[in-house]
Amino acid sequence: MQIESITPKQTEILLLLYRYRFLNSIHIQKFLSHKSHTLINQWLSDLTNRNIIQKIDIKRLGKITSQPSIYYLGLKSRAILTENEKCHPDLLARVYQEKRRSETFRNHCLALADFYFHFQLAAQKQKANLSFYTSTDVSDFAYAPLPVPDAYTTIEEKDQTSRYFLEIIDGGEKWFVIDRRMKQYISYFKKKYWQDHVKLPFPSILLICPNTKLQNHLRILISKELESEEAEIDFFSGIHADIQERGIQMDTWQTI
Repeated sequence: MQIESITPKQTEILLLLYRYRFLNSIHIQKFLSHKSHTLINQWLSDLTNRNIIQKIDIKRLGKITSQPSIYYLGLKSRAILTENEKCHPDLLARVYQEKRRSETFRNHCLALADFYFHFQLAAQKQKANLSFYTSTDVSDFAYAPLPVPDAYTTIEEKDQTSRYFLEIIDGGEKWFVIDRRMKQYISYFKKKYWQDHVKLPFPSILLICPNTKLQNHLRILISKELESEEAEIDFFSGIHADIQERGIQMDTWQTI
């Protein structure tokens, strides 16, 4: 099969979709730091017309809305990215299933991109350097927690480096599943996979909750589990809508 020829900028777009799974046109323009919305749309249209990526137009009552279109990797992207050293062949097989992903999953991916930009802006205000690794990136980390977090991020300031695992909790997720996930983090800490093999301080865990009811529930659950397991992990929680509205502020995170 002949591999499609694409430009370097279009390759960047494919790598972004590989890492974030679903992105809208505004995300892609911001990631590429490009001023021309028209040119971005030309690149996206070309990739879409050749079935290298796929496009979802947001519809309400059968009509296309003014919301930006959403993009994800199409089947032809696999052949293009297979030889790229930044891509894992097993993860590229996901392209066969992406079109069947739920709206909840797509929104989760879009929210992760939003939160990246919030973290980036907060780091810039602190004159710090941000490194942000998505779950796709973390999949390649040896001894990473399983299931992998939504992101692993480091913030390097003059005299210290802060490390975080990020979990975005969806509104419809079952509480017993969320509770189990929190216990998995504590078990992972207790087994010292990170401490013994990565040789870095254990990351703090940031939980982005859909509402205060779940936030309060997790505060009680995690506090009890940390005490009973004698685990020294820093958990912090914030509210999804608050971060989307105000960005990351001094009072965004509550200590658990």
